[in-house]
Amino acid sequence: VLDIDEHVEYDEVVRRVALVFSETLPYSAEDLADKILQAGFISGTPITGGAALPDLRLANAEEPTLVLTRLAHPIVVRTPEDMPDDFDPGRRVCALLFLISPTNTAGQHLRVLSELVSRVDEESFLEQWTEARDETQLREVLLRHERYVSLGLEAGSSTGQFIDKTIREIHPELPASSLIAIVRRNGEAIIPHGQTRLIEHDRITIIGNPEDIRELYLRHRRNVKT
Repeated sequence: VLDIDEHVEYDEVVRRVALVFSETLPYSAEDLADKILQAGFISGTPITGGAALPDLRLANAEEPTLVLTRLAHPIVVRTPEDMPDDFDPGRRVCALLFLISPTNTAGQHLRVLSELVSRVDEESFLEQWTEARDETQLREVLLRHERYVSLGLEAGSSTGQFIDKTIREIHPELPASSLIAIVRRNGEAIIPHGQTRLIEHDRITIIGNPEDIRELYLRHRRNVKT
């Protein structure tokens, strides 16, 4: 997640995003920036609801990776079809969602892209995106409300059972479709793995089917965080 407060042009956004991608992809930041800029918007990158979704597929990528970028100062995104003085000035974006996937997962890439387009095209997206207070809320903005719940872990409450347990130990206690996607701890958002151990006052975001999320909400409603 990148939160950019100062005014920057698209090329500078790409440079910063490439630095983030280079932490997990086997490419240098410079190489990734070049690839993203060369791909441009030729593939028909969706631009809707104040958001643009540049996407790229790379042979050496192991799994889909998404970098969420929020701009305090919206920029105009041009496409190759735009003439120098003939483009829609209303096409300003404050959300740039960069998606990179492996070349051998075309179906999954399109499904993820389709889900993102569907979400940013919702009327509520832009307001929620601009008003999100922190990185965790920015991540949660992309989730449909009926598909996630955020719980605070407090001793002596229904969520106290999760304290001092690892993610791997907790998952059997959750509904089948559920997955702990984000852990919020001391102001920092953590993407958990099986050995991540939860502590008191953590805030966990759980995603899943609407039925399972409703069950979790009813079970732990006193600890639901908004």
